[in-house]
Amino acid sequence: MNQTSSSKNLQHLEKNTQQNLARWLTSVTSILEKITTLEISTTIVSEIQEEVFHPWDAYCEIYTISREELLEAQISPSICDRYLNLRRQLELKYALRLINPNCQLYNSAERAAIERDLPILSRANDPSWENLPSRLPSPFAPDNSTENKLLGKILTDIPLAKVLRQLAKSKANLDQSQQISQETDTTLITKQEITYAKTVIELEGKITNCYAQEILHHPDKEAILNLHQQGVESGEQQWHRLLKFAIDILQRQQKIRKS
Repeated sequence: MNQTSSSKNLQHLEKNTQQNLARWLTSVTSILEKITTLEISTTIVSEIQEEVFHPWDAYCEIYTISREELLEAQISPSICDRYLNLRRQLELKYALRLINPNCQLYNSAERAAIERDLPILSRANDPSWENLPSRLPSPFAPDNSTENKLLGKILTDIPLAKVLRQLAKSKANLDQSQQISQETDTTLITKQEITYAKTVIELEGKITNCYAQEILHHPDKEAILNLHQQGVESGEQQWHRLLKFAIDILQRQQKIRKS
């Protein structure tokens, strides 16, 4: 084998190595996007059931939220706006992905119109967003249609899938509150599985604590809060170890790349 051929083979090998490393770093980055937020919830349940998240089901539940549907379902006016806010949040997050040039959903043709609507979509207490045209594709569109293909991209978009998971949890809590508000038999109310406390810690340092109103008068209030605090501390330790492990991997790969 002559020197020229050997040099070409070496260059080809280096190119393949760089491409494989780039793909690996992309996959690791995708994983990191999923672990930048720690959420700890404390719920008293009669039976522990495995939580299964189905993006398509979650999307359908949020997509079908409208003022007309809520009125027809006789949803309590006290939480009606909270349901609508879930739909607004999905509209907002999707709009932001559409104008992000680094996103697979980027749509330059809609950028100007979206930027015009963003101030309204961003206001949580402004119902005028309901008059804006929805950009979300229908989950009930025929197979292989443009909307159906677009929805497939949405459900595989990691930031949007993360938002869907959070919105699905919020909707489940609202559904639970609605069920309790309609229940007149207090013996049945006590059997409801209520999330009494939830703590969310984001990577940038933001910490959010939420407590259900029912915990204020619960006979085991202190025990529940202590259990929740223990869960938060344990979750933080595991979360920090996981982040450190991921960062160590990236740093080692960077050293290999430079060498």
